[in-house]
Amino acid sequence: MEIEKTLLRKVGEAVHRFKMIRDGDRVAVALSGGKDSLTLLEALLLLVKRAPVEFSVCAFTVEQGKFLRPIEPLGEYLKQRGIDWTYYHDRPSFRLLEEQPDHGCDLCSRYRRRAVYEIARGLGAKVIAFGHTADTPKASAKAQIACPEGKLE
Repeated sequence: MEIEKTLLRKVGEAVHRFKMIRDGDRVAVALSGGKDSLTLLEALLLLVKRAPVEFSVCAFTVEQGKFLRPIEPLGEYLKQRGIDWTYYHDRPSFRLLEEQPDHGCDLCSRYRRRAVYEIARGLGAKVIAFGHTADTPKASAKAQIACPEGKLE
């Protein structure tokens, strides 16, 4: 429980310091099924009960045809917990995979960003939350250095 307490304190401090969530906000958490996004979702669900502002939390997943294992079990888990989850099958991303199989990462990123904004708008969310660790920017920078055109040769 000590780790939960520390994590909640840090999340709460960041939310307060940077005014990330305001009274009445609906926060949409982007879920990949990985530990970062699931930890963020759990922290925000606990914060809903303790924060000095009232806000709600929902979750969504953008399917672009790149998950290595089925994402449906995540939906089952969230449903059992009573968490509002939207599973969005992004048709333009699948079309891109068919028409341009050798496209670069930059295109998928643009398509994902468009889908995220569409989903958030549809959910009535004013805040979009992504779970990233301190290693995520490092990994992205390495990928950009190794693959500046967005393609691995």
